[in-house]
Amino acid sequence: MKRIIMLWTLLISLFFSFTVSTSEFVKNNITNNNYLKSIKKLNESEQISYKSLIESKSNYMYYGRFLKYYYANSIKISDSDIEIIKNTLKLNGIQTTIYESLFIQNMLASTIMPSIYGASSDAEFFAESFSKWLNTEDILKNKSWEVTNNFYINLLPEIIKQGGTINGTYEDSFTISQKFISLVENSQNKIFYDTTLDSKPTNSLNLKYSNSSIIWENNQQTLDYFLSQLRLETGSLIYLNQNQKDVLRNLASSWMNDSYTPASQTSIEEFNSFNENYYQSFDNLDKTLAAASKDKNNYSGVWLSHIFNNLEEVYLKKTPNSLGVDYEKWSTNDTEKLKEITLKTYNSLYNIIKNDIWVSNILVALILSPDFPLKNNDGSEMNEGTMGYTSTSYYIDKQNNFVSTAYSYIVITGPSLTFKEFNSQYKQGFWSTPYKFSVVVHEIGHALDGFGSKLNMYRNNNYSKTLDYKEFYKGDVFGEYVAQDNTWSILVIILAGSTTAAVLIITYVVLRKKSSKKNIEKVE
Repeated sequence: MKRIIMLWTLLISLFFSFTVSTSEFVKNNITNNNYLKSIKKLNESEQISYKSLIESKSNYMYYGRFLKYYYANSIKISDSDIEIIKNTLKLNGIQTTIYESLFIQNMLASTIMPSIYGASSDAEFFAESFSKWLNTEDILKNKSWEVTNNFYINLLPEIIKQGGTINGTYEDSFTISQKFISLVENSQNKIFYDTTLDSKPTNSLNLKYSNSSIIWENNQQTLDYFLSQLRLETGSLIYLNQNQKDVLRNLASSWMNDSYTPASQTSIEEFNSFNENYYQSFDNLDKTLAAASKDKNNYSGVWLSHIFNNLEEVYLKKTPNSLGVDYEKWSTNDTEKLKEITLKTYNSLYNIIKNDIWVSNILVALILSPDFPLKNNDGSEMNEGTMGYTSTSYYIDKQNNFVSTAYSYIVITGPSLTFKEFNSQYKQGFWSTPYKFSVVVHEIGHALDGFGSKLNMYRNNNYSKTLDYKEFYKGDVFGEYVAQDNTWSILVIILAGSTTAAVLIITYVVLRKKSSKKNIEKVE
């Protein structure tokens, strides 16, 4: 019998108590010392710093951690600023080199790629960066975008050639993580974000944020997210008082001037050259994905035209205003834009991965639902702030160790597609891009992250034909489900004698005013 493990990644609770016994303290110290040795060995250095690749203790969906390492080596910062951070952290007990370095790395990464929600985890950080890279118009492409563009067009296509765990084999002499370190160290296209600028450039961009420091000036949620990540890594209570948070926020606020520097024309041209149209039209993409995603009842799980046309039919009659001032009435032009960004996203996936079968198999289903809130499988309602989620199934061995991802599907609430451009969420720095349909790009970013942890031996597998589309989501969906025949097949997952399937679900949330619901945070 197949055992299913459900792991939900939601907004992390910012405050909790934790008690550690003497034996647990000793165990944690031994674990941390072993972890430190492995990080030193990986970076081939006895000195661990914020420029080191600091692997997460989980060894899958690691592209967010790779990206942070890349950012930390693509930034100009004064030694005095680094010392201010270190001294502030030491006041409250963050003295372990790894976690001090990881905290600094998170601060620097969120300076280059500002997104409050992206700061909540490595996975969300990667998804938000993918959205920023792909769904930012030329008029808003800045130095941050240029640094990010270099990652997506020059580094990720190389590392994604081989899937598996972070310490899996890339080549005979390299693990995947070692290969990525080598790529960053030997990159011929080094671009640096400059935190030492005293002012914005004379040709500065109008990014339309609520304040010039974007995520730092009036918000401490980003720092709280960093602390939450450290708590998960260490199993220990780590905190900063208000004065210490103010020191760090004021320091980081002074780093944001280069965010207003326009991206070079060369980088924009490189982006356009990289993103060739493998899928020549939306119709071509639609037919390809519909054919590749037929479930065991011969129903297509990624039938884009069917879903989008049904959504348009419903929303042209009445667009829900669930999002208040940030919603926008649906138009036929919105449907065309949704088709355009989906086509653009899949063309980018192909240009990164360079294998049409692998790209076609990334998603077994894309589900758009009129439900708000979305529904859990037991029929209960999700958090109202949940705009969508990506569910990724993966293989584990007898000892419950992760082996490889298998397939992903996405569920998105329809109202999330009605967000207007430059909405209040973006202006507060919650999301990385102000443009419409960012939730679609963000969720596909999660699927791309999951694909990176899929062993190559599974990348040609078409899981759709073994699955039942109706089982993915129990609520209402756009596009009526009609089973076309009764063909049945059984999914059998076999690896090293005995393997079970597990599921990782990552949600996409929005800022909400504080209410009685759990996991809804108020941003001051």
